[in-house]
Amino acid sequence: NTSTLFGSAPDLCFSLGAATEPWKDHKITVSTTGPGWQWFNSVLGYMFFRVLSVYQLKYLMTFNENNTQAFIIPIIRLYPLPGFFKFPIWLVHFKADFQSNPVFCKELTKDATTDQIKACASVKRESTVLGSNIGTYYMHKIGDKDHKPIEPAYSMYLKHANEVSQPDPTSAVKYLGKKLVGPYMEKGTSFVGGNGNYCTFPPSMVADVPKKLMQILWSM
Repeated sequence: NTSTLFGSAPDLCFSLGAATEPWKDHKITVSTTGPGWQWFNSVLGYMFFRVLSVYQLKYLMTFNENNTQAFIIPIIRLYPLPGFFKFPIWLVHFKADFQSNPVFCKELTKDATTDQIKACASVKRESTVLGSNIGTYYMHKIGDKDHKPIEPAYSMYLKHANEVSQPDPTSAVKYLGKKLVGPYMEKGTSFVGGNGNYCTFPPSMVADVPKKLMQILWSM
């Protein structure tokens, strides 16, 4: 794990191609409970998803002219107040650097050093709260715009995804309000949100975003 943040959410990967609002003026919005965000099929995954569904957490990403850097602001719903609340920059924001030519490491394995993993990363994201950097983590491409796996990161991601998959039908009903039945309760599955439906498909990529951003990212 290359993250320097305290703790981590039970999510797997996400796609900018499943934005909740269209790409415009170098801006895009991605929902953590939409079809582009993949979660652990586990009790912890259900709990996080339930809470985020209530607050409808999403991220507004503003890119620079050549789409190599994004300034990110979280947006939530504060019930019972109407509308959404956009966090002020002084309170919290994130910065993501999209590395144009990351080192392609065929030798990347579970035994790789932290420096080797960082060198292979496609995105470096820094988190800032009250003006102080509270941590950095790195994301790796595991799929291209055509959903074709990018190795060796994809195989490492798949191994991790299978290890954290712990389906629990009772908890799924409790936290998600519906049953994840059949194949959704099998070991080695995960889920995404969207229109109240839960499924195990990888994040969809349907939005009209620049081709270089049509990728699936995983925080190793």
